[in-house]
Amino acid sequence: MHAKITLRMISSLITSDRDRFIWDTEIAGFGIKHTRVGSVIYIVQSRLSGKLRRYTIGRHGAPWTPDKARREAINFLGRIANGEDPGEAKRKRRRAPTVAQICDLYLKEGCELKKPSTIESDIGRIRRHINPLLGSRRMEDIKRRHIEKFLLDVANGKTAIDTKTGLRGRSIVTGG
Repeated sequence: MHAKITLRMISSLITSDRDRFIWDTEIAGFGIKHTRVGSVIYIVQSRLSGKLRRYTIGRHGAPWTPDKARREAINFLGRIANGEDPGEAKRKRRRAPTVAQICDLYLKEGCELKKPSTIESDIGRIRRHINPLLGSRRMEDIKRRHIEKFLLDVANGKTAIDTKTGLRGRSIVTGG
């Protein structure tokens, strides 16, 4: 279906039993996806290297209005015309390693010259402090403020734990 995408047109949409695509009559490749549950998502569709690509601009509502989404679609289409793939940055970000993955790599490959007792200490610090507080973050997202907050949290006992480790063993982690 083709129509000029406006606030009035979006507010008049009626939900159906399947997703629908409505393409703008002003800008080729700009449109909306109207989902079964009634959500409206602004999209851009274009060919890049012979393959049809569809990019999501954003969900209707603050901050996305039809006019703002239209301007962003023009930006997307201009980048595509220059041979750039706007989705590549997103895919690259998804593939970027997390802190936990880098720590696993360190334990696997970076401990060859260390004493076993030092490796045990490193494993303990990684499992008890680093992974719980920073492990899910992407390495490229880590900033100085994250490290400062991490150090404060560890010192203040945010990762404190008291666990039984064996028949007579006990691990008491209070901070560091």
